[in-house]
Amino acid sequence: MAYTLTLFPLNYFFSFLYYTDQLSTFLVLMMSYLASKDRIILSAASGKLLKEMQSVDFETLWNFLFPHFYFPLIGAYAVFTRQTNIIWVMWMAFQLTWDILHLDLPKWVKLVLLKTTQSPKEKVRTSSKNKTRTTGNEMSLLEANVLFWSKCVVRIAPKVTPYAVIVLCFVLFVITNGGIVVGDRLAHQASVNFPQLFYFAFFAGFMLCPVMILSGPAATVAKIKKHRSLFFSLIGMALVVVYINTVVHPYLLADNRHYTFYVWKRFYEWYGISRFLLVPCYVIIWFWIWACVQWDPVVFLGFLTCLAATVVPQKLLEYRYFIIPFYILRMEIKHTEWKYLISECLFYTILNIFTIYQFIMNPFVLEGKTEISRFMW
Repeated sequence: MAYTLTLFPLNYFFSFLYYTDQLSTFLVLMMSYLASKDRIILSAASGKLLKEMQSVDFETLWNFLFPHFYFPLIGAYAVFTRQTNIIWVMWMAFQLTWDILHLDLPKWVKLVLLKTTQSPKEKVRTSSKNKTRTTGNEMSLLEANVLFWSKCVVRIAPKVTPYAVIVLCFVLFVITNGGIVVGDRLAHQASVNFPQLFYFAFFAGFMLCPVMILSGPAATVAKIKKHRSLFFSLIGMALVVVYINTVVHPYLLADNRHYTFYVWKRFYEWYGISRFLLVPCYVIIWFWIWACVQWDPVVFLGFLTCLAATVVPQKLLEYRYFIIPFYILRMEIKHTEWKYLISECLFYTILNIFTIYQFIMNPFVLEGKTEISRFMW
């Protein structure tokens, strides 16, 4: 998997050029790796951390202490590298929070149902057995809620506080700077561009097409059948979004050095109707992703929210914006057998050879300019 992701075409190509994408991606993935170690300890412990450990060796101390206290600093450095990485810092905090909550939420729901459905006599009997005081139905339910959520806060706060500090510092930076942009503000104006979610789906589907072909359609078809109403509703909403919210950045139409220029010209502007014909493909790809990821629905929804917060404000269709969410998504897709990884490696190698060949061997001069331009992602 690591070797396959190393060959991922966008990251591989730009690693030969002076871009911040490689450092930004490295820092986010390092933060994710260290955070996952902390989350594994939380899940394994489930409220019994260190009690079941027979001995505390160096590896145990490293796995527990280092990620817990220092990996948020890597997240802060990631934000310094690229401001939009603040979204992925919040993504890590969300995952840590959910890892704690999802273990106890079923107990809380069961407790609430028990408190709200018990008769007064049963409540008195239950409270007598537990040797607790109750002052009525409302007070009993209130006490149960306060007790549950206070315990959750005590467990969550130490883990999430470092992330909260980073987010707070980022908010202060935005207020002081008058916005998120550091460079040319005219070229990086925020917009509302919901079709970016569809472009990401198309991009991810293309990059994962070997995996999609080898995995077959069975899981996707089953997911669509199970959620038929949602499937057709999403197609309808997507058609409306494409119709009223398709945004085109001037750079996209003016710069023919990039793949996005040709994709837009050959697909999205073909007779003006092609952008609507692609809508079912977007939804099908998202359902395939949903069927393949190892997240539960809450985490998947959280990922979609973070993805939207990252790409929807971007007016320009730029594939480099998709690198980090693609990496996060690919690492959670369950198809990691050799046949999938080898097919991906071969596909990525072909794309890399083609792009680098075009970059080196086919330079050209743009109309009205004298300097040499080169084709790139």
